[in-house]
Amino acid sequence: MGIRQFFNRLQQTTKQESVACYHCGEQVSLRRVVRADFNGASRELCCHGCAAVLMMIETNGLIDVYLSNKSPVKPVS
Repeated sequence: MGIRQFFNRLQQTTKQESVACYHCGEQVSLRRVVRADFNGASRELCCHGCAAVLMMIETNGLIDVYLSNKSPVKPVS
């Protein structure tokens, strides 16, 4: 495998192995993703800060307000 093929494969792998954070939309590698339960489902997050925000929202009964103001996360292509 040549160096160009290696980097092309690396870029393809990187794109496939990342997800958008449920809370802020930041791209995060699947190897570094933080998972947290929110509103009855497991969510993929970029950091423990986003997990803490979701925990506070749920603990204070603000899920409906949060979801009504949440913009859909647009995945980076």
